[in-house]
Amino acid sequence: MHLIIGGQHMGKRAFAESLYKDLKFLDLGEPDNLENLLNNFAYIKEEELCGKNLLSKNNFAHIKAEEDFKFNAAFNIHLAVRNLLERGQDALSLFNLIKNFKVIICDEIGAGVVPLDKFERRWRDETGLLYQALVREADRVDRVWAGLALRLK
Repeated sequence: MHLIIGGQHMGKRAFAESLYKDLKFLDLGEPDNLENLLNNFAYIKEEELCGKNLLSKNNFAHIKAEEDFKFNAAFNIHLAVRNLLERGQDALSLFNLIKNFKVIICDEIGAGVVPLDKFERRWRDETGLLYQALVREADRVDRVWAGLALRLK
């Protein structure tokens, strides 16, 4: 997975598209897209019954069914985290849903400013924890600023 991080409107997506010609982006900032992502994943149990894998939903810890899912890149991860937190759901569970994407584009939020509002602080903290997990999993990480990329990993 290739993780690209930077500020909003800094050229992250254009950079990704210059490297990969086959990207199909999923905007996770759209609640309907997040809901579809959550619903299109299924945990495939190792046990088999009559030659078929048993499928069940398991608290977002899902493995995608390849034939049902056409996206290989995602952006607006920070907005998906906010949406999950507002619903009282575990934001880090998003990791298992997107870690196998080819490209993940992450927006920096906060710029080091600590908000007064408790929810806003939690949102920034949870987003940062998710980004850290994604960076550990990534094969490559680039920071893009004003259209210029700096390879970090």
